[in-house]
Amino acid sequence: MIAEIEQEIARLNLAKAALVTASTGGASTKSKPGRPAKVASVDSGATKAPKTKKWTMSASARKKIAAAQKARWAKLRAEKTTKK
Repeated sequence: MIAEIEQEIARLNLAKAALVTASTGGASTKSKPGRPAKVASVDSGATKAPKTKKWTMSASARKKIAAAQKARWAKLRAEKTTKK
Protein backbone atom coordinates (compact mmCIF):
# COMPACT_ATOMS: atom_id res chain seq x y z
CA MET A 1 0.00 0.00 0.00
CA ILE A 2 2.74 2.50 0.94
CA ALA A 3 4.80 1.54 -2.10
CA GLU A 4 1.82 2.23 -4.34
CA ILE A 5 1.30 5.64 -2.75
CA GLU A 6 4.99 6.49 -3.19
CA GLN A 7 4.82 5.46 -6.86
CA GLU A 8 1.75 7.66 -7.31
CA ILE A 9 3.54 10.58 -5.65
CA ALA A 10 6.55 10.10 -7.92
CA ARG A 11 4.29 9.95 -10.98
CA LEU A 12 2.47 13.12 -9.92
CA ASN A 13 5.76 14.94 -9.28
CA LEU A 14 6.92 14.06 -12.80
CA ALA A 15 3.63 15.28 -14.25
CA LYS A 16 3.92 18.51 -12.23
CA ALA A 17 7.47 19.09 -13.46
CA ALA A 18 6.36 18.55 -17.06
CA LEU A 19 3.51 21.04 -16.66
CA VAL A 20 5.76 23.66 -15.06
CA THR A 21 8.32 23.28 -17.84
CA ALA A 22 5.64 23.55 -20.52
CA SER A 23 4.01 26.62 -18.98
CA THR A 24 7.31 28.51 -18.57
CA GLY A 25 8.59 27.62 -22.01
CA GLY A 26 11.29 25.37 -20.61
CA ALA A 27 12.77 28.15 -18.50
CA SER A 28 13.64 27.84 -14.88
CA THR A 29 10.93 28.69 -12.35
CA LYS A 30 13.30 31.02 -10.50
CA SER A 31 13.13 34.61 -11.67
CA LYS A 32 16.28 36.53 -12.39
CA PRO A 33 16.95 39.91 -10.80
CA GLY A 34 16.20 42.99 -12.86
CA ARG A 35 13.70 43.83 -15.53
CA PRO A 36 11.95 40.84 -17.12
CA ALA A 37 12.97 39.92 -20.64
CA LYS A 38 10.76 41.08 -23.48
CA VAL A 39 8.70 38.24 -24.91
CA ALA A 40 7.84 38.39 -28.60
CA SER A 41 4.18 37.63 -29.22
CA VAL A 42 3.12 35.26 -31.96
CA ASP A 43 1.34 37.87 -34.09
CA SER A 44 3.22 40.99 -33.00
CA GLY A 45 3.16 42.53 -36.48
CA ALA A 46 -0.60 42.39 -36.83
CA THR A 47 -1.41 44.28 -33.61
CA LYS A 48 1.00 47.21 -33.99
CA ALA A 49 -0.53 50.57 -34.75
CA PRO A 50 0.83 52.39 -37.80
CA LYS A 51 3.40 55.07 -37.05
CA THR A 52 2.07 58.57 -37.18
CA LYS A 53 4.00 61.34 -38.88
CA LYS A 54 6.15 63.30 -36.44
CA TRP A 55 4.89 66.82 -35.94
CA THR A 56 7.40 69.50 -36.84
CA MET A 57 7.36 73.21 -36.17
CA SER A 58 7.65 75.73 -38.96
CA ALA A 59 10.72 77.93 -39.21
CA SER A 60 8.69 81.09 -38.56
CA ALA A 61 7.20 79.56 -35.39
CA ARG A 62 10.69 78.63 -34.15
CA LYS A 63 11.87 82.21 -34.78
CA LYS A 64 8.90 83.64 -32.84
CA ILE A 65 9.58 81.32 -29.89
CA ALA A 66 13.30 82.15 -29.94
CA ALA A 67 12.56 85.88 -30.00
CA ALA A 68 10.12 85.56 -27.08
CA GLN A 69 12.65 83.58 -25.04
CA LYS A 70 15.42 86.10 -25.75
CA ALA A 71 13.06 88.86 -24.60
CA ARG A 72 12.42 86.94 -21.34
CA TRP A 73 16.17 86.55 -20.75
CA ALA A 74 16.77 90.24 -21.48
CA LYS A 75 14.03 91.19 -19.00
CA LEU A 76 15.60 88.98 -16.30
CA ARG A 77 19.06 90.43 -16.98
CA ALA A 78 17.65 93.94 -16.74
CA GLU A 79 15.98 93.12 -13.40
CA LYS A 80 19.21 91.64 -12.06
CA THR A 81 21.27 94.71 -12.90
CA THR A 82 18.75 97.13 -11.35
CA LYS A 83 18.66 95.17 -8.06
CA LYS A 84 22.43 95.48 -7.50
